[in-house]
Amino acid sequence: MTKLIRAGVHRYLKSRTFRIALLLSFGLGLLGGARTSETFTFDEFFITIGFLLIAVTVSFAVGQEYGEGQFRNKLVAGHGRGEIFFSELMLSLGGTAVMFLLMAAGFSVFNYELFGAVGYDIMMSVFVGSLLGCLAAAGVYLAVSCLIPNRAVAVVLNAVLLIVAVNAYSRIAVALNQSEFYYIVSSDQMPQEGEEMPLPSRPEGERVDNPFYVGGVKRQVFNFVQKASPFGIERQYTDIVKKYLLATDGLPLDDEDKDRSEILPLPLYPLGVLVAVTAVGYLAFRRKEFK
Repeated sequence: MTKLIRAGVHRYLKSRTFRIALLLSFGLGLLGGARTSETFTFDEFFITIGFLLIAVTVSFAVGQEYGEGQFRNKLVAGHGRGEIFFSELMLSLGGTAVMFLLMAAGFSVFNYELFGAVGYDIMMSVFVGSLLGCLAAAGVYLAVSCLIPNRAVAVVLNAVLLIVAVNAYSRIAVALNQSEFYYIVSSDQMPQEGEEMPLPSRPEGERVDNPFYVGGVKRQVFNFVQKASPFGIERQYTDIVKKYLLATDGLPLDDEDKDRSEILPLPLYPLGVLVAVTAVGYLAFRRKEFK
């Protein structure tokens, strides 16, 4: 497998697509960092484009192997399917890691004050967890690309998966942010913005069940999906880091111990997703026929 990885590294370095992806990664980090420095918020657009950039890069790299018949040639040369799949996995994860580091470097140009505002353990957890989130996404894109010989179709399918993931996270986040109860502050208060009909007249201060609240097993499932989704993990990290950005602007900082208890276990979720996706992708790749 070492020979396959060395040949793959050479292929990546010669690839115009990968070199352009590296430049775009650093540029995306700069633009996102500048935006965050100005607004003290994280624009979801830049996170989505980062994942899309990873999807295109991985899909094109694997598609090149299909287009040139390299998978079949490697099998003929005596390499096992496991060697081929895991060498492609290592190359995809390595390329994604380099892209992530360039994005992080670009972001840090405008937000270097975070390194003094955030505790070392919290910062390292954010860094490692964000990296693992990107690697988990790359694992998904690789599994899809290894099963589809047409790289244009693979790019489109991976892009669709990303759009579905972003939309699903947004809906889950809205559902989880609903309070279990709300209190009447006027007789015609609306239970949710956009509701067509007002509530019947109620005494002010009365506590009312929120019909949009998600509880029980469904809430536990939503929480797990939010933490396990590569896009969701990135959004959770940005929400936590945003508090420290605001603190550098003079706003009070919440309890760091609470942040530690919430943030330190988070990297385990994308790591688990990466392992699961790798296992499924490998099993499917073993049954793939190459012509």
